[in-house]
Amino acid sequence: VFQEHLQNAARFLVNQARYTFNSSASSQSSNGG
Repeated sequence: VFQEHLQNAARFLVNQARYTFNSSASSQSSNGG
């Protein structure tokens, strides 16, 4: 159970990082365009 929790936490962090990167990149392109 503990290992499964770690996998879920890691996946959550990856999704958060990807969302932050996508939102910042899209905002930069829209502002720069």
